[in-house]
Amino acid sequence: MKYHCSILFFVALLTSTVLFGQNFRYTFYDGDQTPFKKVNQTLEDNKGFIWIASDNGLYRFDGQNFQDFNLSLKSRHIRSIVSKNQDTVVFSNDSGIFKLYYEEDNAIIVPLAAIGEGTEIGYADHLFIDSKKHLWVNSPEVGIVKIDSNGTILDKYPLPKRHDHIFFGEDGNQTLWALASNGSLFIFDSSINTFINILRSGDVRHFFVGEDYLFLVGAKIERYSIKSGNILKKQNEIISADLVFDQIGRDLAGTFFVASGESLFTILEDGNSLQKVFGSNDPHRVEELPFQKINSIGFSSDQLRKGGKIWVGSSTGLGLLQTNYFKAVDGMPHDNVFSIATGIDHKVLISQGNLFQVDVNKNTKSFSTISGADRVTGMGVYDKKSYYGTANAEIVVFEKQQRRHTYDLDKRGGGVFFMSADAFGDIWFCQAPSDKPLRGVGKLLSNGQLKFYGADEGLNSRILVVREGGRSEIYAAGIGADSYLFKYDRKADAFESKSLPLPPDVSTNFEVHDLSIDSLGIVWMGTTDGLLKYDTETVKRVDLGPFTSNEIRAVHALGNSGVWMATDTDGLIYLYPSGHYVQFDEESGTPSKIASYRCLSMDENGTLWVGTAEGAVHSTLVWPKPLAAAPPRITSVHIDNNPVDFSGLSLSNKEEVQFGLATISYPAKGIQYQYKMVSRSLSEEASEHAQWSAPFREPSMRLSDLTSGQYTLFIRAKRPGGYGWSDPISIPMVVKKAWYTTWWGTGLLLVMGMIAFWYITYRWGRSKAKNLSSALSQKQKALEDKQAQLTAKSDALAHREKELKSTGTNLYMLNRLLLQLPKNEPWEKVLPVLKKLVTLPTGLDAFEIGFVKTNEVHFKGYGRKGALYHERKEEFNEKENLQSYALSADTPLLINDHETEAIQYIGRKDPKDHASLLLVPFKQLDGADAIFCAYAKEKERFSHRDLTLIQVLVKFLSMTVTNQSNST
Repeated sequence: MKYHCSILFFVALLTSTVLFGQNFRYTFYDGDQTPFKKVNQTLEDNKGFIWIASDNGLYRFDGQNFQDFNLSLKSRHIRSIVSKNQDTVVFSNDSGIFKLYYEEDNAIIVPLAAIGEGTEIGYADHLFIDSKKHLWVNSPEVGIVKIDSNGTILDKYPLPKRHDHIFFGEDGNQTLWALASNGSLFIFDSSINTFINILRSGDVRHFFVGEDYLFLVGAKIERYSIKSGNILKKQNEIISADLVFDQIGRDLAGTFFVASGESLFTILEDGNSLQKVFGSNDPHRVEELPFQKINSIGFSSDQLRKGGKIWVGSSTGLGLLQTNYFKAVDGMPHDNVFSIATGIDHKVLISQGNLFQVDVNKNTKSFSTISGADRVTGMGVYDKKSYYGTANAEIVVFEKQQRRHTYDLDKRGGGVFFMSADAFGDIWFCQAPSDKPLRGVGKLLSNGQLKFYGADEGLNSRILVVREGGRSEIYAAGIGADSYLFKYDRKADAFESKSLPLPPDVSTNFEVHDLSIDSLGIVWMGTTDGLLKYDTETVKRVDLGPFTSNEIRAVHALGNSGVWMATDTDGLIYLYPSGHYVQFDEESGTPSKIASYRCLSMDENGTLWVGTAEGAVHSTLVWPKPLAAAPPRITSVHIDNNPVDFSGLSLSNKEEVQFGLATISYPAKGIQYQYKMVSRSLSEEASEHAQWSAPFREPSMRLSDLTSGQYTLFIRAKRPGGYGWSDPISIPMVVKKAWYTTWWGTGLLLVMGMIAFWYITYRWGRSKAKNLSSALSQKQKALEDKQAQLTAKSDALAHREKELKSTGTNLYMLNRLLLQLPKNEPWEKVLPVLKKLVTLPTGLDAFEIGFVKTNEVHFKGYGRKGALYHERKEEFNEKENLQSYALSADTPLLINDHETEAIQYIGRKDPKDHASLLLVPFKQLDGADAIFCAYAKEKERFSHRDLTLIQVLVKFLSMTVTNQSNST
């Protein structure tokens, strides 16, 4: 009974092993961002690309673009992908096994072995390459197949039953292990050339084989040690009642990750506990990872994390987990930081009002709360003691986390806002004023006595910071443009002013917020007006580009390695000894770009600690400095928009060259580029100092109007998040003069000009003689042309006379017609009289009068052939027929070529037989709309005189015809 209770207690203990959590910055590529959905596996090659085996094909990823490598593949279902030391990749799909390798920068895919129905292998599932470069393939139809590097089948190993999935691994003795989908564990015995089933372990879904151990994961996580003779001995197991584990992987630093559904965990060093992985793109936020069913866990190299980047293949996309340059201690609050102190027994003290102690002697940093000191605003440590200055004007001394002594400074001033220890164990401190100005500093001696330094000791201004550095030199700095820097003289036990004239454009409220003395004795001052550098002889403001005049709240110098500084609103800046700088902000993992005053410190391990308005963070790296971005790649080169090979460029100074750029970066956003062209005639030193272009973000660059010569083009890249400029790539370029500007081109043009001059002179002489001989005939022709012009004018006058006669005739006939028209009669009696318009020689072939009735136009009229009477009607549509248009516009139309002119007014040509039209709308006596339409078959038949005559007729009709509204 006791035994059973112990087992139940042990299981209950193990079910609560998921006690901790750690955060990673995550990126999830899914939906429209990717050309695939389910990711089966990922792999990094030796160039830094990530290869993705998906259900929709094989893709190469550089952080921004997914390049399709499926054009030569019959199947897009990539089942498995493995590598041989990252220089050669092997993958399988439903049609074969393929090998992928590089020729220079070109990825080449060649078939390695055919698979599928009717082949010797059948269908391939998982692939594995052992230490002898043999390829092991699981084939559900055949069993296990061994293939050499040339694709030749070396052997086949049938298993007792079919297994859809088999995973492989190899231990430190080069022994091959295989895990079947039913939980059966096999070992390959090379002495008898067969696989032996040595373990059957329930619901097991994946495994990992190490040097002398292996993990089995499924309903639980089991770790076995591999003893001599390949005997397995269980070391420990992790059971979680509500978790089933599908995947296990080991990162580049030896940390194990396991996946359960959409969740990811790490196995802690004790082997008995899990730590859940959460997402945290914002230091203030902890959230569940957004991945769905996790299919694979892969790792790639990384500058920040020893274990590398973590690639998660899920059923809905590709996940990436990364570590920021700066990260917070898990669980610590994100409050304003007042002080940070380092140097006491591998501990870091952080004051946020409440006081925290962080243990930095562990891979995973943990913290605890220190009680006994309230409202701590300044701290100093020496040996085993820590000193806490409070907002209540007290200094509290702790030793081994026990309160030993309290000093009350209320009579001197206000709260203690800064403290630091020197090499003798003395604690320097700065107080805020209370009801009167407070100059100088105070010191708590190692013997427990208090001493104050004021005007009599050389400090005639308010002091904000006192630090020791360099060669045990102590400097104090504070407020005032004339008295801001002082050096302590130990022998005289007093301060001496070192305040040199400042740059002329500093503000009237100049303050030194913080200072740091490097190993060379140079004093770096963070001020209200930027970073100042004091070298005992000069004070200079450091050029930080757009941040030159920014307020610097904290400084920490690393000697020859550079200077860290924290700004008021622009995050951190790192200054290289060369003068270049890199900005760090929230993209680097800091919770805020607003820094706390004098909160920049480095612990014994070389980790940098930073205090901000929203919490404290520490560097991921020791002795940190900016990382180097990956060098850019040239993706294309075009000269005058024509693609060219970019191994070596040659172009003329009149041509334009365009480069396509890309940088492998995960994720690839905010990438900047710079370039410089350096003449090969310059020395190496001069080349180093050549000016770089202004940074640009477009992944392309154009160069034009180049000066002829031989050059080397340098291009470099930079990415946000704590990265400096990459090593530049170099491209040799030759810029030639345009051929016509060279000496031989000029000579050739001169010879061609002389030949052209002779030829033109020769042709001119011949043409001159020819012109003289033809001059007489040309003059004769001119006379003939004059005669023809006179004849044409005579014909025109005759035609004009004929037109006048015709017009006179038409006037006469119109007058006769008007006299014959009945007065005050309806249209039925008027129309027969109007029939004479087509029976007499008026030039009209037909006429109509249209009456508007509701949505139709009713026409009545006569045609010339037999003067036949006709009636018709049309829909009133100003977009489809000219009569409706003229009525709608209430304007007469003169159409001389119906074929070409009608479309100027309507959407299509009227299906009429007449080429010329005269359309005159008018109002009848009762105000109803009507239109007179005259037609002729000939083009250009009507003139404006005819239009005028018709308008006279229509005017007469509109005033004399009655009963018009009832006309139908």
